[in-house]
Amino acid sequence: MSDPPAAPAPVPARAPASAQLRPAWPLFVLAAFSFTPVLGFFVGAVGASWALMSSRQGALRAAAIAGTGALLNLVGMIVFGAFFVEANPVTEAALARVTQENLLELVIAIDGHHAEAGGYPASLQKLQRELMPLKIVNIYDQSTGVFSWPRPYQYTIAPDEGSFDLFAVGPDRKAGTPDDIRPELPDSVRGRTGYRPSQ
Repeated sequence: MSDPPAAPAPVPARAPASAQLRPAWPLFVLAAFSFTPVLGFFVGAVGASWALMSSRQGALRAAAIAGTGALLNLVGMIVFGAFFVEANPVTEAALARVTQENLLELVIAIDGHHAEAGGYPASLQKLQRELMPLKIVNIYDQSTGVFSWPRPYQYTIAPDEGSFDLFAVGPDRKAGTPDDIRPELPDSVRGRTGYRPSQ
């Protein structure tokens, strides 16, 4: 009696096309463009995000390259701004104009606090907290530049507590120097304010 014929060997199932590794060259193209000035920051951010979510071969390497390009662009923009934008007379004039507006608003707010409370606020931070959320005033000195660490305007109350001084330190970031910026008050405010410059 002859043996039954052997069953044919099973043919391995082919993985669907979606499961096969797709080429990673589009990710590396984006990663390469991340080193172009300015636009590279945005291209690098998109490329790194896409690569991190991708299952393509070499995706992590492409993400690292794109992220490096984006980071270098960000550092470059900060350095460029610090050396070229900040030192620009047009930028300094614009910041001085904004500073003058802020100082005038603060003088009015400080005088308003004095009229209601019978005394000047102990600090600009305290004044800002009391005014919120009905009114928002900027207490941070913008005259020092776009990329400088924010710090409040210079504010002091006279020893007799009958007046106050308020000013911005200017581009040199030092108080008591010629580039200090003081509020320019209209006549309607000047006649009734407690603002008295100390210098």
